[in-house]
Amino acid sequence: MRVTTLILAVFLIALPVIAKAQSAADFLECRSTSDDVERLKCYDNAAGIGRAGFLEEGACKGMSLLDLKLDHADLVGKCVGVSATVMPFGEFVLLSDGVGDTAPLVADFNDLPRDQRSRILSCQMCKMNVTGMVTEVMFQKGLLLKSAN
Repeated sequence: MRVTTLILAVFLIALPVIAKAQSAADFLECRSTSDDVERLKCYDNAAGIGRAGFLEEGACKGMSLLDLKLDHADLVGKCVGVSATVMPFGEFVLLSDGVGDTAPLVADFNDLPRDQRSRILSCQMCKMNVTGMVTEVMFQKGLLLKSAN
């Protein structure tokens, strides 16, 4: 019990540092983009600005992660798209609003293409746009992911 508590405490203390390092790395990546418009888009994505329009017309319904959590029961079986902080957790992914979110949504990412699964597994707290089918995952509110970018 003490070991588990200690591990959890260390993880919670390190979480903000991991998130800040990921954010700084995202901004540094944008500096190397030569095209002005693409560089601006890169900075916007790194800052979490302008993500509402990432879905194509007629695709999954875009919404905030908070709205998905609140309306989950009404959305079961429907395709939705959200922007979220993604953190791999074993065979699943936790989708959150960031470090302070104590109620992340569980997502199954096993059906994603290999390159998208690899990107998820290689980050700790990356901001991504995800789409998926609203369902239960591991007996909890969740998403069966269709894409993660």
